[in-house]
Amino acid sequence: MLAIGILGLILITGPMGVAATLGVSVNLMTSFQSVCYPYVSREEALELKLDYRVEGPRVESSVIVDTQPHRKYVGKRRAWQREALRQIFGA
Repeated sequence: MLAIGILGLILITGPMGVAATLGVSVNLMTSFQSVCYPYVSREEALELKLDYRVEGPRVESSVIVDTQPHRKYVGKRRAWQREALRQIFGA
């Protein structure tokens, strides 16, 4: 029964409302960035950056693309992959 009550609270107030109800302060992010390094060959990758801005209920985004593949992006991609695997499976 408690689980149903909590689920109902989440559905009605959203996760931020639940946090406020529990007395937890919440700082909403107004902007953030996502970066991706897609391979174009075994030796080179591109860099794609997505900038997001939250303005009320709207989220606006813009894309920044380095259209020239580079070897340095392969190193960044591998570093990202290593960190993702470490976080998923532990060190």
